Amino acid sequence: MSISLSSESPFDHTPEESRPRLLRRLVGPPNPFYLLSAAFILHSTGLGIGEAGELPATVIVGIVGGYVLLLSAIAFGIVRLWNVWDDARSILLIVMLLFLEMALAVDRPLVEQTSLGIGLLLVGLTITILATEIILHGLRMRLPFAFRGPMYLLWSLLFLYPLVMLTPLANREYGLLPWLSLGFPIACGGGLLTLIPAVRQGQTSVGASGTPWRWPWYPGTIFVFLGLCLLARSAAICVSFDPAFALKFHEAWNFQSIWGPYFSVPILLAFGVLLMEAAIVRGHGMTHLAALLMPALCIGLSIPGNTGNAAYREFVAALVEHVGSPLWLTVLAAGALYAVGAVRGLPFAWRGVVVCVFLLGVVRPDTIDLRQIDEAQPWPLILAAAVMVVPGVITRRSHWVFEGSLYAIAAAWAYGLLDMPMISDMQRELLVILTMTSAVVTGGLMRDRAAVWIRRLGSVAMIIGAGVICIQATALHAVPWLPIASLVYLALLPLLMGVWSRDTFVRGVGLVNVVACYLGSLLQASVLLRDWYTWAGWRSFLWGLATLHVAVIASALKGGVHRRLFNTFVQ
Repeated sequence: MSISLSSESPFDHTPEESRPRLLRRLVGPPNPFYLLSAAFILHSTGLGIGEAGELPATVIVGIVGGYVLLLSAIAFGIVRLWNVWDDARSILLIVMLLFLEMALAVDRPLVEQTSLGIGLLLVGLTITILATEIILHGLRMRLPFAFRGPMYLLWSLLFLYPLVMLTPLANREYGLLPWLSLGFPIACGGGLLTLIPAVRQGQTSVGASGTPWRWPWYPGTIFVFLGLCLLARSAAICVSFDPAFALKFHEAWNFQSIWGPYFSVPILLAFGVLLMEAAIVRGHGMTHLAALLMPALCIGLSIPGNTGNAAYREFVAALVEHVGSPLWLTVLAAGALYAVGAVRGLPFAWRGVVVCVFLLGVVRPDTIDLRQIDEAQPWPLILAAAVMVVPGVITRRSHWVFEGSLYAIAAAWAYGLLDMPMISDMQRELLVILTMTSAVVTGGLMRDRAAVWIRRLGSVAMIIGAGVICIQATALHAVPWLPIASLVYLALLPLLMGVWSRDTFVRGVGLVNVVACYLGSLLQASVLLRDWYTWAGWRSFLWGLATLHVAVIASALKGGVHRRLFNTFVQ
């Protein structure tokens, strides 16, 4: 069916537009009654509350399968007779959910009666393919083989993958079951990657789809919902085929299994690959953002933690021992994905590569918890610094140079350069000083637009840093002169960079910082005298210095020094 873009297109004026406004609010999209009907049907079979034993699996598959075919016929009717595509879309998604429920209903008979379970799986897959073809042909929806083939492949995995669990169950090789459970999302991720040729073709692969839905909503919505079904099936496989529940199936629905969020990473990473392909082909801003965020989401989900039930912790330990931490593996995969995107010209993908290299400096193959990232490795941090600083200097991008300098500071900390006895007690203060120094120096030496903001923020931060050193100088007894030297450094650097860069704002902030650091140095000197000689008169000494400075300032104001300073440092 060809779709015309002229005013005579059947999708330009649908019957819904001619309905009264109140009636459209009551029965218009989204129509909730199809979903309510499906919920009641599922509840009647016991699937909705995890009591699949109330009815034989053959009856459940028959009820759900018949209901699926009925919904398919209804979708055919409401589109062909009334052109109500919004309700048809709801029916399509509900039908996909029912496909999943048919597969879940067969798990118990597959464990207890293998031959019956295999037959029911084949029946469920047949109903899935038949109902899908009825909907596609009946509604005249165009879905090329580049999409239809991967879709049927994924549905076949959803129904038939449990068959690989039967041999280990029969041979009591229970140690293989967790690994096979993890293999399901990996296989699904591989199945999703078969969509790459279709995604590369973009909208031309679908053409006139026969629906009012534009690319990529059609057929993208189908595969997003199918992905959700695969994620649910992954969790169900871990529950249904856990050897601890082989004899007590009802207890499996307590969900005390080996499943964790990291099981979803292979499927989500595959979606990340597809999003990256779509972003490169289509060039849409939201697609770019989704392609860049998906690997980051996977990294967050891949942290297994050290909690959960005993089976969960045992499998995580086995995975770390034989392969590696899910977090470490995901960082490697995300870095590779970002690298491919960067090579193919995806904006900001190179930044993702650098972040992943940085993470490899703090994430080891045995890292399963955020509390284990204290010991950093310096070489990935040095590499991350190099790949940011060198291109940043060549292309004159100050934000790249500044970010690379932060990685270099982290590498120095990881290498132990800040653990020297002289400065080990003042590590936090020195990290703050180095960060602010990087901002001021980078912003002062570079001349692009970002450099202005970097050096200005760095100069303001130095005032805050001076206050932190005055309040929390922890190295007074070890190296008494270090806090005072730090204050002198914080006072002079912004002033010099302001003069060098001819930045009025930085020069003004530098002048304020000189005054603040001067007063802080006097305070620190008084504290030193108090600690060394147990001097009881140190407060009076400070008050004497304070009043002396007030007197000098008053005399200077009378002489017009403030106007000369303003002309020198500000104008």
